Amino acid sequence: MRLAFFSALGIVLGAGRASAANRGYLSVVAGIGYSDPSGNSIRGTGTGGFAEVDYSLPDLYWLKFYGGTLFTFPDSASCGEGVSPCDVSATLAFLGSKVRLTAPIPYVRPYIDLGVGLSAGSATVRVGDVVNRHRAGILFHVPVGLGVQIGNRWPIDVGMLIMFHPEVDGNFGALIGIGFGFLLE
Repeated sequence: MRLAFFSALGIVLGAGRASAANRGYLSVVAGIGYSDPSGNSIRGTGTGGFAEVDYSLPDLYWLKFYGGTLFTFPDSASCGEGVSPCDVSATLAFLGSKVRLTAPIPYVRPYIDLGVGLSAGSATVRVGDVVNRHRAGILFHVPVGLGVQIGNRWPIDVGMLIMFHPEVDGNFGALIGIGFGFLLE
């Protein structure tokens, strides 16, 4: 049983090893930026733009170092009629590291990302009298991503990334991101 578990783990962590052997890997993703407050009963959103660059070391393809920007602007009608203020927005530059677990399927690899990082900038969640949080400076975040990589040597990446910011009671990230990756020779 133990051998089967470690064999399966090796296959999952080994997916893509041949395509990244002895080279680094760079991925560029851009998409629709999104922000919303934490909590099911609080309404309000913001939309904008999102861009991220990921780098993987040759022998640690599953460990990604990332950096990027996120700009979202408040949708004042999203909080409901008569709710003022309605400001769910972010202007952030971010960086960190994350682990990507991929399914061992050639050419179409679903994945899950999980990591830790820091954001610099400002994030605001103000929804009527319910939430009034604004933070500027360096913020801690936890990125969680889901998606699929299509292709092998020059894969296309389609997914979503949410960065949970506990200090602001808000979630910020990419509602949908599309990108491409390539091996560094």
